[in-house]
Amino acid sequence: MKVTKEKQVLIFLLALLVVLFLFSCSKEKEDKETGVVIATVNNEQLTAASIVEFTGSETLAVMTEEEQRERVDDLIKLTVLAQEADKRGLNGQTEIKERIKIAEKKIKANALLAKMFEELEVTESEVFNYYQIHKSRYAGEREEYRVQRILLENEEMADSVSTMIVDGELNFAEAARAYSREQARERDGYLGYLTPDEMEQFIWNSIRNLSQWRFVRVPVSNGIYLVRYTDVRNRETERPFTEVSDQVREELLEERRRDLVNELLDELLSSSEIVISG
Repeated sequence: MKVTKEKQVLIFLLALLVVLFLFSCSKEKEDKETGVVIATVNNEQLTAASIVEFTGSETLAVMTEEEQRERVDDLIKLTVLAQEADKRGLNGQTEIKERIKIAEKKIKANALLAKMFEELEVTESEVFNYYQIHKSRYAGEREEYRVQRILLENEEMADSVSTMIVDGELNFAEAARAYSREQARERDGYLGYLTPDEMEQFIWNSIRNLSQWRFVRVPVSNGIYLVRYTDVRNRETERPFTEVSDQVREELLEERRRDLVNELLDELLSSSEIVISG
């Protein structure tokens, strides 16, 4: 590599800023600026478009200047190795020629599909309908807690009942039946097994860091709760649409992409003349 390399790298860095900006501008201007030559290796020109393609525009945009210089170096090294392969006649080998052909076909095919996929969109209602049809696909195990609570009138009653439970005069269920001011007292204060989403937020906030069987005091507008949980288990539940909407959207798009590719292939294969030897 000659001394001019440093100068070429500096030119590249300036060109790169323009290139990255132009990704949001018109195609005509982008084509013009990405043609800026950033290095010449044995008469082979490397353009700003080359480095963008070699690295990826999003990756380049977050690279430091040093990392960008290293990327230019990497492309230059790759170029001199490829040129040496040509000098040694490797580009004439059947195997290499076939691999190049296949690589070219893949690039063209991927470019075609990317162009088609750009125009593919799904509406929010289509995403929701897809979720409704495939709900079971989005089920998952969720923890649920067996919640037990006692609603008491004021701090004085909360102090008194708490002391009775701690001292063993009454167990929690007996205290719920005797003193709770809500209907759950008929079930020993049990609300049943609830996931965090199913229980009131203040209940979840009070037990999420609580050890099993221990109870905590929670003030509310109509009194004081003594709350605890006595068991935890896993239950298979449907995850709400709001939680999985991004996943559903991507899966629907992926399905549409597959359908689009299959339709195009059916059309192309039926209109093509294909002869399989042997």
